[in-house]
Amino acid sequence: MTARVTAPLALVLALFALNPVPGFASQGKWGMALGGGKTPPIVDGFGGRGLATISAFRSLSTHLSVQTRATYLWSAGTGSAFMPVGLGVRVFADPHRFRQSGLFLEAAPSVFISRWFDSRGSLTAARPGLQVGGGFQIPTFDNAGIELGALYLKSRDFGSRYPRSHSGLSEIAFHAAMVTGF
Repeated sequence: MTARVTAPLALVLALFALNPVPGFASQGKWGMALGGGKTPPIVDGFGGRGLATISAFRSLSTHLSVQTRATYLWSAGTGSAFMPVGLGVRVFADPHRFRQSGLFLEAAPSVFISRWFDSRGSLTAARPGLQVGGGFQIPTFDNAGIELGALYLKSRDFGSRYPRSHSGLSEIAFHAAMVTGF
């Protein structure tokens, strides 16, 4: 991400993580996370993809949540954008006894809305895929926290339906997010 995007995102994450208003986030079973990140460069001259992600979750126990996640990946240099939307689970290893925090793993079968564009036109299609990841959720105040993690995003390719080869997505992305419960 550019400095114009990174600085405001870091400020928003810090404000939500510090949560100066007591009671803004409750000890409820519902929650959401909002964050951003970047994929590492694959080859020289390719700066990676930017990433924005939002997820909503419902805690079933201190160890297990059902979640829906939407992620948007873009790269101006490659002429492509991807938006996987999935429904899956998140499992916490050894959470705090009153709320979910600590080390977690997650998996969500997803539909990838993929778009490629160049001087000859564009192609948009939906393909099946998977979002899997892991990370660490750090509690701050009330039921707010910061999440640091990595996602592996994989989608199927388009095969020979089109004259040009359009491969699916297969990338690792690192992200930071603010998490709050309600």
